[in-house]
Amino acid sequence: MKIVSPNTSEATDIKIIPRSNAQNVVVYIHNEATKSVSTYNCIPTYISNYMVLNAIFLFDENQSYVMEVYDGSSLIYRDKIFCTSQTDLAKYDINNERFVEAPSSATTFKF
Repeated sequence: MKIVSPNTSEATDIKIIPRSNAQNVVVYIHNEATKSVSTYNCIPTYISNYMVLNAIFLFDENQSYVMEVYDGSSLIYRDKIFCTSQTDLAKYDINNERFVEAPSSATTFKF
């Protein structure tokens, strides 16, 4: 799963490891909540074994997406994406500011 920041007017790099190399790819971004699909035509660049896709991807806050990358009619990559505005994406926590731990002195249990 990839974690990304909300959409801006700036191009964003997404690094992937595809099943095969390609010169021109089509990227489909499926929003799981609205069932809408966005299509992006990209010319990838390669860094080591990574394919880097650079485009102005439109992502909404707290939304989940499915990304599919095609070389012609061949699917070369599929992944899930989650969009958040949390600042440190490397330490992303889905429960940020939502989960409160009970004090350790609590001894009552409710079933």
